[in-house]
Amino acid sequence: MTVGQNIRALRKKKGLTQAQLGKLCGITGPMLSGYERGETLPKKKALESIAKALEVPASRLTELPERGRTSVVQTESSRLLLEGILEALKAEYGCAERKTVGNGDASESYYLIGFPPKRFVLYEKDLRAMAEAARASAVPQAESVRRRQAWELQKLG
Repeated sequence: MTVGQNIRALRKKKGLTQAQLGKLCGITGPMLSGYERGETLPKKKALESIAKALEVPASRLTELPERGRTSVVQTESSRLLLEGILEALKAEYGCAERKTVGNGDASESYYLIGFPPKRFVLYEKDLRAMAEAARASAVPQAESVRRRQAWELQKLG
């Protein structure tokens, strides 16, 4: 789950509206709404205020599901694939800037892609999905190239 999804789930579990939680932690309802929708990520001080109001440790807001706890960059090939995806995004949108929320084991990375007003956020789970899609399409694309080359050789021979 994202930071925003964690905030929303814990807020609802407490039976609070965004306005009520905002009042408890000194943050406006619209700002909380932006956090929950993933449009913006809370800075450390805001994250701590929200956690205190929800009566949970701040690390609870940045927790990832067990499956998502492993970093995107697990192997050299994964690192290179991720770098390639980020370079393609940077070439297309002009910016792919890595940010981190939280600290230590409870940190979550995300990427700001593009520039305002067309800026958007990609989380590590989004990049994992892109990497999996690239891996899944690599073999069929390679097979297509192999068949085309075989056909061209056959045509020549």
